[in-house]
Amino acid sequence: MAFRRIPLNELFDFDLRLFDQHARYEGRWSDEQLKAIVERLGLPPGKNLSCAIASFARSLVLDAKTDNHGIHFSRDRNKYADRYLVDGDPYNTYYFTTKAADWLQAHYGCEQLRGAHVAGRESAEYCSPELMEAIGDLVDPLEPRARPARPELIIVRDAHKKNTRYSDTSETKAMRDRMWIFNDHLAQRDIRRRCQMVEVPLLRRVFNLSFERGGRLYGWGESYQGLPKEQRAEFTEVIDGIVQPFVEIDYPAHHFRLAYAQARKKMPPGDPYDIPGFDRGLVKLACLISFNAQDKKDAVGALMGESGCSYDDAKAVIRAVRRKHYRIREYFYSDIGARLMRTDSDMSVEIMKRVMAITGRCPLPMHDSFLVPACDAEVLAQVMEEFAAEYGVEADLSITGAALGGKENNTSSIPTPYMADQSAELRIFPSAQIASAASPTSIDCPSRPPNGSAGPPSLIDNPTGFALWLRDRNAEDKAAMEHAVMPAHLRRNGARSWGEKYVELAQHAGWIIAEDEISRRNALQAEHEQWIDALRAQDREQNRLLTKAVEEKLALSAARRARQEAKIAALIDAICDYVGAHPGANQTAIVKAMGQQAGVFFFTAEIARCFTDDVRQAIEWAGGRLRREKDGRAYRHYLVTE
Repeated sequence: MAFRRIPLNELFDFDLRLFDQHARYEGRWSDEQLKAIVERLGLPPGKNLSCAIASFARSLVLDAKTDNHGIHFSRDRNKYADRYLVDGDPYNTYYFTTKAADWLQAHYGCEQLRGAHVAGRESAEYCSPELMEAIGDLVDPLEPRARPARPELIIVRDAHKKNTRYSDTSETKAMRDRMWIFNDHLAQRDIRRRCQMVEVPLLRRVFNLSFERGGRLYGWGESYQGLPKEQRAEFTEVIDGIVQPFVEIDYPAHHFRLAYAQARKKMPPGDPYDIPGFDRGLVKLACLISFNAQDKKDAVGALMGESGCSYDDAKAVIRAVRRKHYRIREYFYSDIGARLMRTDSDMSVEIMKRVMAITGRCPLPMHDSFLVPACDAEVLAQVMEEFAAEYGVEADLSITGAALGGKENNTSSIPTPYMADQSAELRIFPSAQIASAASPTSIDCPSRPPNGSAGPPSLIDNPTGFALWLRDRNAEDKAAMEHAVMPAHLRRNGARSWGEKYVELAQHAGWIIAEDEISRRNALQAEHEQWIDALRAQDREQNRLLTKAVEEKLALSAARRARQEAKIAALIDAICDYVGAHPGANQTAIVKAMGQQAGVFFFTAEIARCFTDDVRQAIEWAGGRLRREKDGRAYRHYLVTE
């Protein structure tokens, strides 16, 4: 019997071109960018479907002029309902996208490949010669998409680290609005390291399993957060014409301090990770694992896997951690670590919000530390100490940065509550001294190529060198840039306008510079920025209303908690008094005594769930411990002495 290899396109009814590297359909064109295409295609103006067709057509033509790989889109309704795939384009919905693709296929012969579910491939479409002839002259490959992308910034992940769906509440909407305010501001900053621009990615809050766990701020993609501390200390920013070095202010052992604050226990003096006979890094890792592990066995195994130490060493260091921090032993193996992350992430957001309101500059968050220019360090330290006091945490800040010569200092040795010029341990220099200590001449800039060299530096590989070369070009090219129509607000924060970027690209590629094109691009940018400003004003108002709603909700929660605490206050007192008066009482006697206290020792499951950590600590201080046993279908709760 003869066998032959069956091609995939015969085995399954789909085109193998579905496996090509198609570009994802984005859209995000403004109505102004689509207006001329709607008219050229003969579509009725002012209709959403017309704009959707024009958006899809423009994306097809743009792809044909650049990569020419086609674009892919989904015909699955669920994909468009996924908050993690939405990019903020009102025309990128299931109805508009599929209708636009089918209309262009029917009227302009654009080839469409239907997706194959069995192969996990989405549908794809290619630009036709008829469509290119119709609107090709209206699509400029250099013109950016005027509608900014709005990806999801509030992420909830499941146990497998996959994004999971959730329903929006007033709290999540307020979080999202606040994160957009942070990101919009950070996008305008010009932060550099050794003259190379530091890319600040979109910051997102990532929660684990629920909104009660995690919530830290992570950069999306390659981020400054992944750089070593020594490289972060090299960040600089020009503020008011002065190069300001960055400093990093940190809450040392932040989770330990939060745990002790929540337990209302005093933290042992000194470094909480300093245990004689053990490496400090291993102790720190053991502490963090103990907070998140389910039990001791789980903690020992995780520590062995993370550090590579032996079983005996892992067991010994975990035992030593529990022995040193016996005051908070109930926090170990309790999965409290992720909940502490939620607390420290809330602190981070509030600190960033307050510093931004005072200085006008948003700090760069790490997790339990922040990066700011040296001129903002005193404000940041003050705000961090204020929030530490609000959360009941001992503020023992650690400062690292170029202003300290790359060294690390601790503000606990500073006699004044905040960093000041008179401090002998840490000096945050005034602007005049920073100007002399970190003058632009001391920056390690790449040198300009000598005359007669092979050509200008590469714009991609060495953008700073190319900028220096471009700045020294002949007077004619410089005059073309200076005479560009430049609305005043386009130069804010020293950023280049779209017209300047066009001139730079034109000079690099050897094109003829058209002043009309410069004016047109700057006018488009002005309109775009006015639209952005209006969006931000709308976001600020919405954030104010949402914040007010959240505050009212928190006030109701506080009143409800006060009533609950009043209900169990008598229970706490009775338990503590009885156990204190009868330290040797056995279990039977205590249960019997509880039965005699009518209305006080009424241990139902509902009352037991009301026991907060404070209640349990009061019982523990009195020498007792809560227990429960099966009684038919229910549980009976009682108190025993240790």
